[in-house]
Amino acid sequence: MESTKEEIILEAAKKVFVKYGYQKTSMEDIAKEAMIGKGSIYYYFNTKEDIFINIMENITKEVITELETKISQAKTFREKFEVFLTEPFGTFISHSMLFVEVMNEASPVFFSKIKDFRAETQEQLKKIMGRIIQEGEEKGLIKEKFANSIDKIVDLLFKWIMISGEYVKINLTEQTVNEIKGDYILLADLFLTGLTSMEEL
Repeated sequence: MESTKEEIILEAAKKVFVKYGYQKTSMEDIAKEAMIGKGSIYYYFNTKEDIFINIMENITKEVITELETKISQAKTFREKFEVFLTEPFGTFISHSMLFVEVMNEASPVFFSKIKDFRAETQEQLKKIMGRIIQEGEEKGLIKEKFANSIDKIVDLLFKWIMISGEYVKINLTEQTVNEIKGDYILLADLFLTGLTSMEEL
C-alpha cells in the first residue's frame, strides 16, 4: 500500500529528529527528508510539536497492537507477564533520549501535551497489565492473601516498573536494550514467585 503524504512527513520527521535531535531539527529539514515543499507540511501539521506528538502516538499504537497480539498468543500466565514487561519497553526505551530532550526543552503548553500523552499511554499499559493479573486471579494462580488487593498490586507494580530513569542515561545499543529486557524478565520471575500460588505457570 502506498504511503500517504502525511505518513511520509511523519517518517521523514522521525529520521531527522533522531539524526539531529528535536531542537535542532527544522521544518525545512523535515521537508528536505520527505522530498516535498515546506508548505505541504503546514497543510497537514501546524507546528513541529504537532508532528512530534503524532509520531509518538503512532509508535504507541503500533506497540500496543503488537503487545495485545503477543499476549493473546502466550499460553501461560508467566509468559503473558513476561511479554508485557519486555515487548513495549524496548521500543519506548530506544526513543527515550529524544523524549527526554523534548521534555527538558518544551514550552509550558507543549510540556503539558507531552505529559497528557504520556499519562494516556501509561494508563493503556496499566489496563493491559491489570487484565493479565486479573486473569491469573480468576484461574486461581494468585495467592489467596493477595486476591483482594489486585488493583493495589497493579498500581504499585506499574509505578515501580515506570521508574526507569537510569536507563535513559546510558548509551543505548541493541546489546543494552536486550540487557534491559533481561532485567524486566528477572523482575517478572521475582514478582511472580512471590505473587503466584503455583510453581509452574
